[in-house]
Amino acid sequence: MLRVSHSGVSCLDFSETNPSLLAAGFNDGAVAIYDIRTRSEDPIFETSKYHTGTVWDLHWVNRGKEVGERMQTVGVEGKVNSWAIKKGLEVTEIMRLKRTARGSEQIDSMVSRD
Repeated sequence: MLRVSHSGVSCLDFSETNPSLLAAGFNDGAVAIYDIRTRSEDPIFETSKYHTGTVWDLHWVNRGKEVGERMQTVGVEGKVNSWAIKKGLEVTEIMRLKRTARGSEQIDSMVSRD
């Protein structure tokens, strides 16, 4: 049993290189990583609401020996973040997804790499 102090889990993913690490995204925008080998119910890393709303999805991505495995998240506000876990959770915003409306019915999507 794992302790969840946030508003509901929206997504989960196990690390491929460290299968005991379970990442969770929450409805309030927070992200946490649990080590299921330990008896602790608490996460080993946790962020406070870095996304402004629900974390839609997260996925572990192996970037090779030099960079290592990183966790990628996308939130309801359109931010796509990359998280390093070597020294706690360090975040880098990769891009921002935006929806633009033309007229009353057509909606286009746009990717911004600010």
